[in-house]
Amino acid sequence: MRGDDHLLSEATHHAGSASRVLPPPERGHHRERNRRRFMALTLFLEILILGALYLFSARFIEKNLEQDIQEHMQAIARHAAGHIDPIGLRLIFSEKDFFFQELRRELREIEKAFGLREGLVYIVELKEGKPVFSVMTNRKPFRGHPYPPEIAHRIYQAYQGREIVTDLYRDRHGEFISVLVPLYLEGEVAGVLEVDFPGQAYRDKVRARTIPFLAGLSGLMLLGLGVIFVILMKLHRAREEELKQTQLQIIQTEKMNLLSRLVAGIAHEINNPIGAINSSVDIVNRCIGRLEAWIQGSNGAPPENQQPQMLQTLRLLEANSRVIASAEERIYAIVRNLRNFAHLDEAEFKQTDIHQGLESTLALLTHEFGERIQIIRNYGEVPPIYGYPVQLNQVFLSMLVNAAEAIPGEGVITITTRADAHQVYISIADTGQGIPPEKMRTLFDVTFTRKSSRMHLGMGLYNACQVIERHRGKIEVRSEVGKGTEFIIILPRELSPEEEKGE
Repeated sequence: MRGDDHLLSEATHHAGSASRVLPPPERGHHRERNRRRFMALTLFLEILILGALYLFSARFIEKNLEQDIQEHMQAIARHAAGHIDPIGLRLIFSEKDFFFQELRRELREIEKAFGLREGLVYIVELKEGKPVFSVMTNRKPFRGHPYPPEIAHRIYQAYQGREIVTDLYRDRHGEFISVLVPLYLEGEVAGVLEVDFPGQAYRDKVRARTIPFLAGLSGLMLLGLGVIFVILMKLHRAREEELKQTQLQIIQTEKMNLLSRLVAGIAHEINNPIGAINSSVDIVNRCIGRLEAWIQGSNGAPPENQQPQMLQTLRLLEANSRVIASAEERIYAIVRNLRNFAHLDEAEFKQTDIHQGLESTLALLTHEFGERIQIIRNYGEVPPIYGYPVQLNQVFLSMLVNAAEAIPGEGVITITTRADAHQVYISIADTGQGIPPEKMRTLFDVTFTRKSSRMHLGMGLYNACQVIERHRGKIEVRSEVGKGTEFIIILPRELSPEEEKGE
């Protein structure tokens, strides 16, 4: 059927009859109600079907009925029309009462046989060349019945020989679908049979057909969501791995930066005692040469006039031996401090002496501080805590170098330690430039760097924060521009290996 044959009726059906002259009504006056359209769009990701997107309008429309459902209802209507005795249509003009009684009986049988909501017959009479319709139901005789334009229009279409299938619509008796077929008498249309199918029955048919289809689309959608989830998880893991690699590179870069500064400082510290040793060795060699000459020239016994010179040479040898011993001790101290700082043989999670870690770090930074920075120690009673000594010493190193760089000329770095019942506090305060308030929020970010102030080692601060957080601690910062900055490292007194690992 053509789309313009599907017209929606809002009329309330009143049983009865009426005789009215009904000219062909104008099109476009019927209103739509209770309609809804939907559109299903397949979603693709590259070449993979992911699911379907459903777009529903605000109304429900059953206009485009499935072809086989339409044909099924039309077949029932045609079969019902066959129950109307064509001979009885002739009797309508001679013996109306008898015909009406038989017609009502036929309508009752039709409704019962086919499970219809209602059956109606519109009888057509021509008056002055115009069709006049009378309505008949199985319950009541003919009586006055005003036809709304949309009902008149569909009756008129059926009278023209068309089969009409209306939309699903509602009246005070419920939802239904109407099928109208013409009734022929001797090749001409003598009336119109309207059979109304219950709306729920149609909904059941549509539901039986659409639910498997929608379920299949839902399955595709769920499959697509699963594929998307897998893809996103792979991207997330790849991104995480990339971030880990970037972080490791940043950490390694910072370590190399600090290591280069340590090497420069240690080289300077070792060069001084090595220089003293070299000078002493040269003096010792010359003294030994003199003694050998005296011994060879005097046949083993030095002359009396040369004895003072020999005693002076011996004292010089003794003094240089002490210089060499002192230089050796200095080198040993440097190596010891470096070993304590690095904990080369103690890389595991163990009890750590905070003060020893600070002192070994300070010893390695003697060259960094020079004469311009004074170190003030305010050490309190701090018990050993559990942690990774190497990592904590790296934090101290980063903080102390950072503080030294924040001081443009001469200044003071004050190190204060204390402990309470639950935590240990290590404060490193400087008299440097301070940090602007707008920079405080990004102080520990990887990208936070400046060349001429504390922010130059922004990556070092980031790494320090990561280490302290691993020890279940935190870092607090107090700063005032022009007066200086204080970093306070707070660590728990009791930290087990399981807590450190997050178990």
